[in-house]
Amino acid sequence: MLTVELLRPVFRAGWGPDTCDPHDLMAWRPSNPSRGQCGTTALVLQDLLGGDLVLGQVHVDGRQVGYHWWNRLPDGTVVDLTAEQFLSGETVTGAEIRQRPADGPRRCQGQYALLRHRVRTALKPLQVRDIAPSRIAVAALTDPTGAVLLLPPDANRTVEPGQWALPGGHVAPEEPPAEAAARELAGLVVRDLRAIWTDRRPDLHAFIGTAIGPGRGPARFVQVAELSDLNLGPTTAAVLHRLRVTKTALQGISEGPFHS
Repeated sequence: MLTVELLRPVFRAGWGPDTCDPHDLMAWRPSNPSRGQCGTTALVLQDLLGGDLVLGQVHVDGRQVGYHWWNRLPDGTVVDLTAEQFLSGETVTGAEIRQRPADGPRRCQGQYALLRHRVRTALKPLQVRDIAPSRIAVAALTDPTGAVLLLPPDANRTVEPGQWALPGGHVAPEEPPAEAAARELAGLVVRDLRAIWTDRRPDLHAFIGTAIGPGRGPARFVQVAELSDLNLGPTTAAVLHRLRVTKTALQGISEGPFHS
């Protein structure tokens, strides 16, 4: 039987920058793993235990700076798995029951799907252990101002549909990730393309470089100050977060307003 106490460590193990709302992405840290996870967590917990979604407002010095989601179970028990995320001076007020959109979340769709998969995998390992993970290669390209090249939301895209995404795609069997990244960037002039990160959850290979000239097709350069307002896909968010916290790339991102 599933209980909140059984699920609490499972959710904690599943949280990461790739399941975080981009609005809070730059405040996410391994030491504060529930930061920015409230919306996706509340939805997945409702999937498992039912009940209602509850919405409150986050305030700092009397000014609203965001929203916070938690759950009310069918027996009336209030559960907030991400309550520990808040920093000094942040307070939550209000408690309004909200109906779940019939067509799924309108923001952080990929983050929700990823957290849901991780939780269900942890709960039912024998049913999913033989599924081969996807191999993905993405490239974070910047222009001379430090703006990042992103693909706008596209419901028909195979990787992170409906969300802003870095150029990239699936790596074919036996294909070197660098070749897959170069294939996805065909038609762009790219300088100093190099690998900067490999993550095995999922099998993700990230590259950085400088793009010469405008983006290809619908892709466009987005200034760092705009990133936190975009519905970034989970892979894209994880890569940008990695670049931010390690300060290896993206000119000006360490000082940019990429926070809630």
